[in-house]
Amino acid sequence: MPITRDDVLAVLADPLLSRMNFSIGEIFVNAREYGKVAEYIRDGDIGVIPGKDPVAYYDGRLNTIETQQGNGPLGLADRAQILHECTHAIADINALAVPRLNDEVAGYLAQLTYMHLANPGPFPASAKGAGPLGRLVVAMGEVIQKYSLHQPTGLGVSISDLDIWKLATDVHRMPLYARIKPSDMGNPKSRGVPVKNNQMRALRAALTQGRRQTHTYTPSPRIAIF
Repeated sequence: MPITRDDVLAVLADPLLSRMNFSIGEIFVNAREYGKVAEYIRDGDIGVIPGKDPVAYYDGRLNTIETQQGNGPLGLADRAQILHECTHAIADINALAVPRLNDEVAGYLAQLTYMHLANPGPFPASAKGAGPLGRLVVAMGEVIQKYSLHQPTGLGVSISDLDIWKLATDVHRMPLYARIKPSDMGNPKSRGVPVKNNQMRALRAALTQGRRQTHTYTPSPRIAIF
């Protein structure tokens, strides 16, 4: 049976998410924000489409998560990949104007922090001889350790602009992201996730976005880590 909406909601209900709470610029990665994503999915404002490709994909124009090819029950790598895409949905729901590369930084940090919380172990020690993906994984691990994102002492921390820039540079070195300019903020015609099926949530969203600048999100190419 392909990966479905219920599988995505199960990932978003994982108690481990309560142990994640950090920010990358305007993007907040925590259980509350993932709870919003789950609410949008349950109400049908973000769709979930079983996919046929090896990797999952969040489409900010269509407001859909296309899952990776696979069958339940999901292993850790599959759950983490779905969480990566749900992190992009956080940026979309909140209509954030963030550089696309920074949005990928948020996705990969969430993905790898979640994997380490679920399966603690040593981080990769060196990127010597590694390709772009290996170097990215090592760099992400170094930031996770620097800010203790996998420990209670790291709850609520903000990643510095310098470290975000360094990680975005590592993302940009990967072939699938090489054409994305550091200044690329996405398609201005794609603005948040319309709320169609929950009037109270629509009101909350309108009030929230009324207090901030209108932002945009556009999807980026996706690769698998593991």
